[in-house]
Amino acid sequence: MKTRFLWLAVPLLALAGCGSESAPEASASVGASELPEAPGTRVEVAVLKDSAAELAVELPATVAARSDAMLAVPAGGFVESVDINVGDRVSRGKTLARIDSATRRYQLEIADAQAAQAEAEWERIQKLGDAVSKQQALNVETQAKVARANASMARLQLSRSVVKAPFSGQVVEVFVEEGEVAGPGTPVVRVVQTDRVTLELSVSDRDITQIVPGQVVRFRGQSVPGSYTGTISHISAAADPMTRTFKVEVDVPNPDGVLLPGMLGRVNFERELSSSAITLPQDWLITRLDGTGVFVEEDGVAVWKEVEVALFARNQAVISSGLSAGDRVVSEGGRDLAEGDTLLVVRSGECCTNGRVQY
Repeated sequence: MKTRFLWLAVPLLALAGCGSESAPEASASVGASELPEAPGTRVEVAVLKDSAAELAVELPATVAARSDAMLAVPAGGFVESVDINVGDRVSRGKTLARIDSATRRYQLEIADAQAAQAEAEWERIQKLGDAVSKQQALNVETQAKVARANASMARLQLSRSVVKAPFSGQVVEVFVEEGEVAGPGTPVVRVVQTDRVTLELSVSDRDITQIVPGQVVRFRGQSVPGSYTGTISHISAAADPMTRTFKVEVDVPNPDGVLLPGMLGRVNFERELSSSAITLPQDWLITRLDGTGVFVEEDGVAVWKEVEVALFARNQAVISSGLSAGDRVVSEGGRDLAEGDTLLVVRSGECCTNGRVQY
């Protein structure tokens, strides 16, 4: 019995020894899982400064004639003469063609004679006084009025039989030849104004609010040298439902006629929105349920500042309140921040020059 007891005790001592060695290992394992705290969220900051806020936009444009007239004769008739050729420059009021004006002239002579006779008869009836009935006097007066109206109509038709330039410009098309018979409303001559042209362009809703009538712009054509100065003359009151853009027209002097309708080029808009303001990129702004703002770095922690935006100029926001020069705005890494978060600034620059941070 004694021998058997000693044999059983050996495994128990071995087990006890194993247990005493595993305790330190478990203690070491627990200590190894305790990691040091992170130093903070890595961000980039930009120190704000007052700067001029400017709008600079370059858009494609098409040259169009300021005035483009397709001239015709309402009544049509025999083409008596065509007094111009394609390419001729004409001044306002110049005669371009005559369409059956001889016939209209004779009709006017007949109408004038009839009007003179009717007027004379009306004057005679008036002198007779009560010797004629009121009905007879009314009939004669009516005939005189009708005769005068016929004469005026004949005079109008004669004037319209002579095609004249409605403005100074250039003849670009002639549709008839002498000796032809033109139908009513048939086009006779096309004249375009070339001493001034209109630039047509489409502007997005992002930029249209910063463009105003009378604003001076610069235009450069693809096929002509140099640049031209123009003035915004018209801004559409509503966007095109298909393109969602606004039509803008620019009036450009073209005394030498170098710019021709159909030419392409680009228009540069430059406008100072503020001489001194806090301006920063729009994508720095963070919109929350309680407002719009940015995070700034103060003493190594994130501080939320709500801002008010005066206006947007393309991808830039002009701030009216909430920020001031010297604030260190978080420019990168601020989307997931919360008030009081510790920050690790990895790069710092100055905002902004031409909308960019200078490092």
